[in-house]
Amino acid sequence: MTLQAVLETVENGKQDTVLKVLQTYNQENSQCFTFDDEEQEERKKLAMLLIKFLERVLQPSCQVTCLESIRILSRDKKCLGPFTTMESLKTLARHAGIVYREEQILEVPDLDVILEALKCLCNIVFSSPRAQELMAEARFVVGLTDRIKLYNERNFPHDIKFFDLRLLFLLTALRVDVRQQVAQELRGIGLMTDTLELTLGVKWIDPHEVAAKGDPSLPLPRQETERAMEILKILFNVTFDTNKKEVDEEDAALYRRLGALLRHCLMISADGDDRTEEFHR
Repeated sequence: MTLQAVLETVENGKQDTVLKVLQTYNQENSQCFTFDDEEQEERKKLAMLLIKFLERVLQPSCQVTCLESIRILSRDKKCLGPFTTMESLKTLARHAGIVYREEQILEVPDLDVILEALKCLCNIVFSSPRAQELMAEARFVVGLTDRIKLYNERNFPHDIKFFDLRLLFLLTALRVDVRQQVAQELRGIGLMTDTLELTLGVKWIDPHEVAAKGDPSLPLPRQETERAMEILKILFNVTFDTNKKEVDEEDAALYRRLGALLRHCLMISADGDDRTEEFHR
């Protein structure tokens, strides 16, 4: 299917017609990571149309398919312009469930929609300094960390947890202001320590040592290892430039707790020798 045909359908077609055309486009381009410069303007136009289309009232299946198309287009660094406006990022953040309004996170019931929107945001934030700036300005990290706080209460799928953490890692790695906001205002060190403890599935055997709740000889499963590695990278981001020479009693207790968890990470194995080596780094 030609890109021009996709453009015409998205611009003029009904939801069912657009869905079928985008499904075909996604299937044909799912493994596309290099793009022809000759169709650059057409891809930019499609990107604008997809964001506009996504703002309509759509069925979840159509939202997911539209977001998959956006994810494919976001691989082209020369066509990120339509995605790096405040309006576009708010649209994507709303579908990712991280827009924060009136002290409540807007609920996005469809988990597949959340996941695809998170993947889009990760691609865009990774490649665009302008998107990084706007994400910081919009304080989307507040909604993101608030969902992470719910991991102990709600059974989110692994992929959503992973891309929540990946997006938080990217924002704290690429923006000093977000790093400071997470560390100080959002008490990110404590949050990531809690999340690491939950991910590792440990129990406290004394105030300074943890152990696996199950068979200690079993390696940490692949999914838990992936999430733990993202958490450790976030912890590095929010602690490596800490210049606080003195800590209060509460912070000291937190760092002792974190130290016990880090020691446990070094003592256990992951699922596979290569993954264990990567985990211990």
